[in-house]
Amino acid sequence: MNSIRHAVILLSTLGALATHELCAAPVTISYTFTKQDTGDILPGEWTFDSSEQLFFWTQSLYNGGVVMSLEIINESLDPTSGTGELTYVLDIGGGDGSDWVFDADVRYELPHSLDNIMVGGEYSTYSLSPMIEFNGQPLASIITDQNPVSGSAVQYTDGVETPGYFFAANFGNGEPSLPTQFINSSIGTRHTIKLATSFFLQQYVTLKTSSTTQCPDFNGDKIVDSADLGILLGAYGPSSTALDLTNDRQINGADLAIVLGSFGSCR
Repeated sequence: MNSIRHAVILLSTLGALATHELCAAPVTISYTFTKQDTGDILPGEWTFDSSEQLFFWTQSLYNGGVVMSLEIINESLDPTSGTGELTYVLDIGGGDGSDWVFDADVRYELPHSLDNIMVGGEYSTYSLSPMIEFNGQPLASIITDQNPVSGSAVQYTDGVETPGYFFAANFGNGEPSLPTQFINSSIGTRHTIKLATSFFLQQYVTLKTSSTTQCPDFNGDKIVDSADLGILLGAYGPSSTALDLTNDRQINGADLAIVLGSFGSCR
């Protein structure tokens, strides 16, 4: 448990050193712990204001307990344009001598709906024991309105685990390059991982978003060029994603004209 306390102290220090200006918004985490030998499920849900930056809570297990924290590191996502970044750290540590599966949704609640949004980002973990996927499920996925974004799943085989049990991988290509559906109320991540009998696990998430209304850059390289044109042509036809620049549920000549007229650097 000393290692857990030291990690929590370190996270508190990092939060105090963060220099990003934060904009307050509700953050909700919904989770379940499932005991592997009995199938028993222990659920929970917490909501806090992101201006608090660091939020602690506990979950009792049958013969022990878990200390959890969620820290907002960077909150530069502009809720008006839908462009920016959101970075947070989710820590869990403890155990009771049994194997558990931890499922959690972290949701950043938006003040209003967003359309024509591309998403991507980065995911990493640090653990005191080897990472364990559960039944082939992703370690993490981006979710909008609690629905996984296609192509955002991070599997254990996607990244590299180094000595010390550090693992890192990208959502998509690491930049806003995955088209979403219409986002009504929230954006965040879904986590699923099998926990050893005693554990400390730190999950570090950066979500990156951009609006194709401002710039039809579909691969996140800050340039509108033939690569973006190819992505658009590959999706020609009915669509309800951010590639539909005219919001008419079709990718057609009107969207093609916007991309061709936007060739060059995004500013």
